[in-house]
Amino acid sequence: MKLIRDTVLFLAMELQSARIQAFLKRKAAQFVGFNEVSSVGLVRGNSKVSVNFEKVCQYSSGFSTEIFDPRIATTRGHYYQERSAYLVRDVILEPRQGLVYSAAGELIDESTSWQTAHVYNSFPWNPKKNIRELPLESAIYVTANTFYHWLIEDLASTIFCLGLNPASPILVAKDCPAFVLDFLQTTNREIIYLSGPVRVKSLLMVAKGKNSGWPHPSDIEVLLSYEPFALALKEQIPGKGIYISRRNARRSPENETEVEKTFQDFGFQVLELEKLKLLDQIASLSQASIIAGVHGAGLTNAIWLKKGSKILDIVNENYWTECFHRLCALKEVQYAFHLCEGKIQDPIALPGLVNQINELY
Repeated sequence: MKLIRDTVLFLAMELQSARIQAFLKRKAAQFVGFNEVSSVGLVRGNSKVSVNFEKVCQYSSGFSTEIFDPRIATTRGHYYQERSAYLVRDVILEPRQGLVYSAAGELIDESTSWQTAHVYNSFPWNPKKNIRELPLESAIYVTANTFYHWLIEDLASTIFCLGLNPASPILVAKDCPAFVLDFLQTTNREIIYLSGPVRVKSLLMVAKGKNSGWPHPSDIEVLLSYEPFALALKEQIPGKGIYISRRNARRSPENETEVEKTFQDFGFQVLELEKLKLLDQIASLSQASIIAGVHGAGLTNAIWLKKGSKILDIVNENYWTECFHRLCALKEVQYAFHLCEGKIQDPIALPGLVNQINELY
């Protein structure tokens, strides 16, 4: 009996200690400017939404899909919710992530593909400090996200909004990546570069839904139809193999030079995409009958391939995300993988890779 009582007391003390630690962590985060996040949805169906907005038009209908997942050798399903375009008034824009907040500092759920808790854990930001006022009407934002998330999850909604108002200025982070600058050169719009968050009179935005990791067919259609991209795709002459090098990027294997040589022996062209302008990248990769590379953002370019083309994804047992096999399924591109063991940067065993290439090419 004494043992039970002591155990209960010990657990109570531990629980109290955990609560104290959590309390101190929250206070420390608040002290440096990161307040607990709250959010508001435009389509929650209640009358207490603290954002003044209007629905402009429907962007896509709701539907469900199932895609085979080679990582677990089974099919997984997903429901894409209906999405609409909105004009939201008196809001705060954080330009790098493209997050939109109410004037009261609430995250607008529809401005991100991620769950609210994930956004806050990955990007804690206090939307109530150091806000610049910009008296703009119907502005459109371009995010400065990493390449996959920017192209697959963010860019299509921006392009759609450009078509809704031909006079809207574009807001973008001052230090945005080169591929974002390449896109901006295709728009012929007034561009306002931001060094931090701004409060605007109104903003055009498309609800993104909670689809991160699940490319949206409507987004793919918008990207392929965008005139500058469509013109680059017209140069398509399928037939060659392309290996996308990660030699100067993270997650590059120690023997990437030898891996490149192996693909060159099979007639592949080796490309370093960071050296290409966005439209040149689209034109070059859309000509491939097969694209290969170490699992990373370069394989996002499967979106430009024709039906029946192939992707060889060189994955590691410790890093294999869902992005590319789902994108390939929606594009009707054949997805193949070569699984490597060990640490991400460990050398790739070339004999097994050669066998894989022989099977595919």
